[in-house]
Amino acid sequence: MSSDKPLLNKIIDYMSKTDGHIPLSKIYATFKDEKKSTIRGRINEAVAAKKHIVRTSKGQYMLLGAEIEALVEHADSTKQIFEILKANIYYDLVFLDIPYNTGGQKGGNRDLSNYAMISPEEFQEILLKVEKMLRTEDSQLYFMIAGGSSSAHAANKYIRAFDESSLFKAAEGSYTKLNANGTQCNMGKYLMPPEKILIFSPSGKLLKPEETILDFKMVRPPLPRSGGYPTEKPVEMLKQIIEQSTEVGGKMLDLFLGSGNSLQAALEKNRKFHGIEISQEAIQNHISKKLSLFGEYYKTIQKEREVFHQGSLFEYLDGVKNDFENSSIDSIASKYSEAEHGNLGGLVKPNQVFTLK
Repeated sequence: MSSDKPLLNKIIDYMSKTDGHIPLSKIYATFKDEKKSTIRGRINEAVAAKKHIVRTSKGQYMLLGAEIEALVEHADSTKQIFEILKANIYYDLVFLDIPYNTGGQKGGNRDLSNYAMISPEEFQEILLKVEKMLRTEDSQLYFMIAGGSSSAHAANKYIRAFDESSLFKAAEGSYTKLNANGTQCNMGKYLMPPEKILIFSPSGKLLKPEETILDFKMVRPPLPRSGGYPTEKPVEMLKQIIEQSTEVGGKMLDLFLGSGNSLQAALEKNRKFHGIEISQEAIQNHISKKLSLFGEYYKTIQKEREVFHQGSLFEYLDGVKNDFENSSIDSIASKYSEAEHGNLGGLVKPNQVFTLK
């Protein structure tokens, strides 16, 4: 391993040729001509400086230095949204299918959810933060809410939250749920009303008006009794929404990920994705399966939440905070800065599994 490079650079080069998650004993064995105390010193310097290497557990180190295609966080969106703002991350599309409480026909089987509903007041607070995350004047925000006369009064309370924002409505559409035979789904003797799809942007314009489909009539995904998720949306509808609202490589945010179908749709359409989900059950039974469609996913435990990610969108190096001795990272970072950290692009490879404890 002789070279004129500084020892830390040699260690980084070595880690980049492995799976990136390395026990200290292997580093010792690889650089056996160097004193162990010197190796530890160089690694600890990198960890303390938040550059290149993170300590994941006692005697275990991980190489940082790439962006990722998809990031899924197990967290409370109403709290994690502050971390996104601090990290100055911007999106081309925000999709909001929140756990609303409209009563009546529910519009999305929200009564089947096992976690707290978002009130109109809470939604307004979320919206005022989300509008700051849109990348351009034509970045799109899609909001889905119950349709139907019995839900209208409560639904309008959520819709009125946009009046306090700086966003303008660009268009309105609908999603009508169909049975496998093509007939409209019903609830007893009544037809199930379409859900509303409201599209907003800072400019009040659609990104691709000529390509935009507003009204969808599609076979609904499986119900929970058949292994589906309570509020699941069709992947094909989400793919169309993503395609008409972003360009290839664009970034999408879904704060209430649920079934993970928006994740699947974004990756199939070559968009970069960030999703947050509070339900451990949803992550285990639905979202992780969607990620597995694209190869083995990475699993990172951040404090009390789990993060699943793969590929290259959000890089953690600039956003890691403080205590690597406890291996805690409590924010996601801004885009990787090659100028600041050197040319580390591509060092994190597919099918790695990283665990921060």
